[in-house]
Amino acid sequence: RVAGVGHLATAGLAPALATYTGVLLADTAVPVWHEAHRELPFLFAGGAAASGGALGVLLAGGAGVGPDPLSRRAASPRRLALAGSILEMGAGEVMRRRLGELGEPYRNGVAAILSRASNVATLAGGVALAGAGLLGARTRGRAVRRLDVGASAAILVGAALERFAIFHAGRQSASDPKYVVGPQRRRLVPSGAPA
Repeated sequence: RVAGVGHLATAGLAPALATYTGVLLADTAVPVWHEAHRELPFLFAGGAAASGGALGVLLAGGAGVGPDPLSRRAASPRRLALAGSILEMGAGEVMRRRLGELGEPYRNGVAAILSRASNVATLAGGVALAGAGLLGARTRGRAVRRLDVGASAAILVGAALERFAIFHAGRQSASDPKYVVGPQRRRLVPSGAPA
């Protein structure tokens, strides 16, 4: 009973903790963070879910693959990692598109390199993790475990790289007056009115 209450409390607190950093960043004056207030919590939640699931697969030690009931129950970290990876990459893409010109730091400089590397690592890890799950449903072995370890590590690296990309994009946008003054001016002067 105590464990059940603990699980419920954890499930209730986890979404708030996973999205808290995104909400804090969006509540700053840094242009690329502030304007991404809709997507950042989803991006951070996806990254947290992907990281948590990937770590769960790493710690499962081969559980989660195979036809037995224990393996099917242990497969939930794999599903969490895959769903989190999809959410993180999707929210990131929506954010970059919606930001338009303000999202240029994600397309240039250090943030762009980190963001692309994050997408490659997360996508490769997700595909490999899904493949390991399908392979593991038919067979067990060291090859499946190695694929799980590599895929989980790639997802963990991808989530970390995305955080660094967001950090560097914020620094780039805060240091360039084009991103600071431009959006403020557009909010103050209605379109079509003389500046």
